[in-house]
Amino acid sequence: MVYDVNLTLTGGEPYGTTKLVAMHVYDKAFTARNYGVGQAEALILFVIVALISGVQIYIGKKEGGRGIMARGASQAGGTKKKVVGIVGFIVIAALFVLYMVPFFVVILNSFKQKRDIITNPLSFIAEKGYTLENYVRAFEKMDFLKAFGNSLFVTCLSTLLVVIIASMTAYYFSRANNWFSKIFLHS
Repeated sequence: MVYDVNLTLTGGEPYGTTKLVAMHVYDKAFTARNYGVGQAEALILFVIVALISGVQIYIGKKEGGRGIMARGASQAGGTKKKVVGIVGFIVIAALFVLYMVPFFVVILNSFKQKRDIITNPLSFIAEKGYTLENYVRAFEKMDFLKAFGNSLFVTCLSTLLVVIIASMTAYYFSRANNWFSKIFLHS
């Protein structure tokens, strides 16, 4: 949502001062047609977000939370529950494979040269061979600290504004004695 607003209002200008990370990746991949560099930047961003998420989950578990991976109810049950569990696992595994195919294609294409990506993006074999050139160019040309700083600033500011406005609105509706509050708060 923030990406659309930033793109519409500023387009990342003046001089890239308002360019977000997602805008930078999109520009590299589609505007400049550097598909391999764009995919390499996207994977770099994925790794950073995965690391931040892992730290957040670790801290949540360490502070006494059960975490998102905790088991719920007991595992006792009959044959029907076991069959439903196995079928559910197979469906989830199939969906996981289906959703991960594009991710693996991005990983594979990030190591290919531009010509190989354009001619056959789904092939496992690259005619020109695999290379780390896309990652080298991504690190050289990507002003990641600036773009990540802009993304962090916009995210924190928008979150803060939403919390403030939602808190003030909730306070009003909890204290007001009108028909709107009675309908939505059942008071």
